[in-house]
Amino acid sequence: MGYIQTTPKKARKVIAIDETKIKINGKWAFLWCAADVNTRELIAIEVSWLRNGAVAIWFIKDVLTKCKNKKKVCIITDGAGWYPWACRLLHIKHKEVHGGKRNYVERFNRTFKDKVKDKINAWSVWYNNIRYHNGIRGVPCLT
Repeated sequence: MGYIQTTPKKARKVIAIDETKIKINGKWAFLWCAADVNTRELIAIEVSWLRNGAVAIWFIKDVLTKCKNKKKVCIITDGAGWYPWACRLLHIKHKEVHGGKRNYVERFNRTFKDKVKDKINAWSVWYNNIRYHNGIRGVPCLT
C-alpha cells in the first residue's frame, strides 16, 4: 500500500525524533514525530500501538525517505534504548541529546496532544450524549 509524500525530499543534516503516549479509544498508542533541526520543518508523523526497536526502524526508514543524503543524516533522540539500536542497524549516525535541539519536536508533541485532547473531548461529548443513537432510538441526554 502506498502513501502520499507531502514533505519534500531534500538534503538534511540533523533530524530530531521523539515519541509520546496518546490515548485512542481508551487504549495507549504512541505518536512518533520527526523534525529537521535546521529548518524546524516537521517531516514525519506516525502512530503505532507499540513502542520498540522494530517500530523505531519502521519510523526512521519513513523519515529517511524525505532525505536526499540518507547516509549523512544524524538522528538525535532522547535516552530511549531502541533508537541507538535502530540507527546502528540502518547505518545512520545517532546522538543522544537532552533538551536543546530536541526542544522543537518535544514542543510539537505537547501542542499536538493538547489540541487533539480538546477536540476529542468535545467530539466524545457529542457522540456519546447529544447525537441520535439507533440502539436506544433517541438522544441519550433526552431519554
